[in-house]
Amino acid sequence: MEGSAATQLMSVLFSLLLIIALIFALAWLLRRFGQGAFTNSSAMKVVATLPLGTRERLLMVEVGGQQLLLGVTAQQIRTLHVFEEPVIDAQGVRSSDFKQRLMNIMNKNTKP
Repeated sequence: MEGSAATQLMSVLFSLLLIIALIFALAWLLRRFGQGAFTNSSAMKVVATLPLGTRERLLMVEVGGQQLLLGVTAQQIRTLHVFEEPVIDAQGVRSSDFKQRLMNIMNKNTKP
C-alpha cells in the first residue's frame, strides 16, 4: 500500500513540475517571438499624456495623420476631440508643453 501511495505522489509531483515547466517555456516563447505584434506600431503613436488624477488622464494619439484627444479613466476611453492636422509634433513633447498647448487650443476654441 505504501509503495502505491509513494508512486502516486511521485506521479503527481512529476506532472506538476511538467506543467510548471510548460508554462515557463510558453512565457519565454511569447516574450521571444510574440512582442513584435503588440509593440512599436508605426500606425498609431501616443504623442503626449497628461495625468489628471490617480486613474484619469488625457492622451494625444496620432492615427493615420490625425491626432485624437482621448480621455482615459479606469472604466472607459472617450474621444474628446479629433484634430485633422497635427497639433503636437509626434517626435516627443514634455508634459508641461502638452498642458500649455492644450490650454491654448481650448481657449482658442471657446472664444467666438
